[in-house]
Amino acid sequence: MTSLVTDNNSSTESERRRLRQEQDAAYQAALKQDQETERKELPENKIRFRLDNMKNSVPQEIPYKYLQQITNTFSKSNILGEGAFGKVYNGYDSKNFPSINFAIKKLNEVSNESIEQARKKQNRSFQHEIDILSKFTHPNIVQLVGYSKDNKKGLCLIYTRGERGSLEQLLCDDKRVKNELFWKVRLKIVVGLAKALNYLHRHDPNRPAYHRDVKSANVVLDDVWNPLLIDCGLSWLLHDERAEKAKKGQAITLQTYDFVGTPGYLCPTYANSNKYSIASEIYAFGILLIEIITGKVQSKENEEGHRVVDVFCKYANGYSGVNALLPMPQVKEKATEWLMNNKDSRIPDDLNILKEISVVAINCLNIEPEKRQNMSGILRRLQLLYNNCWNEHEKALENEIRKLRQDLLLQKNDDNNNTFNVLFDFNPSPILCTSVI
Repeated sequence: MTSLVTDNNSSTESERRRLRQEQDAAYQAALKQDQETERKELPENKIRFRLDNMKNSVPQEIPYKYLQQITNTFSKSNILGEGAFGKVYNGYDSKNFPSINFAIKKLNEVSNESIEQARKKQNRSFQHEIDILSKFTHPNIVQLVGYSKDNKKGLCLIYTRGERGSLEQLLCDDKRVKNELFWKVRLKIVVGLAKALNYLHRHDPNRPAYHRDVKSANVVLDDVWNPLLIDCGLSWLLHDERAEKAKKGQAITLQTYDFVGTPGYLCPTYANSNKYSIASEIYAFGILLIEIITGKVQSKENEEGHRVVDVFCKYANGYSGVNALLPMPQVKEKATEWLMNNKDSRIPDDLNILKEISVVAINCLNIEPEKRQNMSGILRRLQLLYNNCWNEHEKALENEIRKLRQDLLLQKNDDNNNTFNVLFDFNPSPILCTSVI
């Protein structure tokens, strides 16, 4: 009996291995043909590709034809967002099990007088983002799955997609806030984002990195509320003597020639001197914490034409004009008072979380950059608060739900062994994320 079971298992594994080999061969053949010619319409299964080992792998070059299929030929109805670089589309592959969504950034076509020069610049930016995201592997940084590089058809970057959308969109949706965005969930979001930024700053002692555009619109959320930091193409890797200073823990700045970032999130020191530092990134993180506390996003003005952080700093400092907090005890006291009075009233209070996040936010917005805590210190404080908030019952419940989902997935996969294998290592992150310091 044991022998029979062993033989069946061996046969099943052999069949799966054969299917994988066939799928890989089909993908490689389609990719080669897509690169060489403007080929005729091919059967769908010849341009599919597998993502069994997508996580922690290098980005793959993906056939443009596949992107056309999963975006309905880049239809307007699939547009998720638009910026100066181009448009972001939702790509939905319903043929896979489980079905999968991508976010596909398609760069604008070059159309100006110096078309060749502009195309070279675009290609450099395209390659820069591939290089940057290939270096970053972290559960709270969006993963670059692949790219399609064809100047005639369009340059595309393909990312994993946050199923719940951006934090900015969520904060502006009253119904979803009331039903989903409770204080413990918000705490989970800020802890995950702190981990991502701390990783960028410290992932490589020889080459620290800055994101340079931290804001709620650049944070998307997956199905279990893990935050993913996106738009890392603006990131700047340090090198030479600046990296050496960072390695020794010394203060460093970047002299930039073009402002990078979003108005309203820019550190006053950076705005005035054009010099970017870790303290500039900490300031932007502080702005995001104010958004989390108040439920109001910095990109939108109130009825009087003011933004939330403008009002906050004016109240705390006693005058307007400087969007940072003076390092005085009475200012900190007034700042805390304002945050408690202007907390998001759409959900029940959790004063313990509110007070701790407020303390961190106030420190991040200190008008003296050198007095702002670094991201490692911020992460330790938020992580301790987070750990204390989730009791053992909640952790056990989360683990049980995750195990049930995995069991159902395996059962379903066995029932569909004539179809493609699972493209995802479907393993939802637990509520308690592992800290990466």
